[in-house]
Amino acid sequence: MPRGELAAARRDRSATFRRLGMAPWLMLVLFATAGCHQMKSDNVMTLDIGGRQEITSPSPEQIRDAVLNLGPPGDAFLILGPTPMTYIQCSGDKNAGLNLEYQAETVDQHFRSKRNDWDAETVIQKFSQYHRGDDAWKEGVEWEKITW
Repeated sequence: MPRGELAAARRDRSATFRRLGMAPWLMLVLFATAGCHQMKSDNVMTLDIGGRQEITSPSPEQIRDAVLNLGPPGDAFLILGPTPMTYIQCSGDKNAGLNLEYQAETVDQHFRSKRNDWDAETVIQKFSQYHRGDDAWKEGVEWEKITW
C-alpha cells in the first residue's frame, strides 16, 4: 500500500471510531500492532500519536518524546508500525503505568502484556527496539493472546 493510502487508512480508522463514540482503548484493542516476524530496518514505520498526529519514519528522539508526552489518561495511546495491521502500541497513564500490546498482520494475532504498569523508560526501549527491527522488544514480557 502506498504511503499516502496508508496514512489515509489510519486517519479513516481513527475517525470511524471517534464517530461511533468508541473509547480510545477499544480502538487500540481492535487495532494494536507489532510484527511477530523479524522486520527489516528499512521498513517505513508510522507513529500514531493519539489519533491526532502521525509521524512517518519517526526518529528515536520523536518516539521518546511521544512516550514522555502522552496525553491525559483515557485518551493516551501510541501506535508504531509498518502497516495498519502490524504494530506495537501502548496506552494508559505514564505516571500510573502503561499497557503494551502488539498485532502481527491480523486481529487473530493480537497480543497484550499481562502487566499493565510499564514505566515510560521501558516502553521507550520496547518501541525503539521494534522501530529498529530488533526482536528483543518481545523479551521480558509475558504476552497473552487476545481472543475476540
